[in-house]
Amino acid sequence: MAHSRASHQYERWVIPVGGQNRDYAGKTMEQAPDALTNVLLSWSPGALHGGRLAAEWSGTGRYYMDPENSHSYAGFALWTLHANYMLRGVGELFARVTNLANRRYAELVSYNAFSREQFTPGNPRMVFAGVRFTWER
Repeated sequence: MAHSRASHQYERWVIPVGGQNRDYAGKTMEQAPDALTNVLLSWSPGALHGGRLAAEWSGTGRYYMDPENSHSYAGFALWTLHANYMLRGVGELFARVTNLANRRYAELVSYNAFSREQFTPGNPRMVFAGVRFTWER
């Protein structure tokens, strides 16, 4: 498990906007989540010959979308499944399913007065599978 809580604030940041100075001192920095969490549970039964099954949960917490702190994004949480099976003396079979619930989420969200909300969409459910061969000389 990994978890981080953070607060990112501007100490001093004044910028000219429309002939006036806008002061963001003390505001929370935009696009800086308040929490990042990752939990991975794995199991390696003997039947997988050194392989494993794993479930992973990752979460990105709430953050502001703009320096004024007037728009925020709630964050998101995703599940991923991992599996691999060791083929003795040959290699390995592996598979991974990301965004298991096929949630719609945004990797990054920003806001400005001209473009309004801008979303960089996250990936839908994706399945990866393959074979890795090994050999010795």
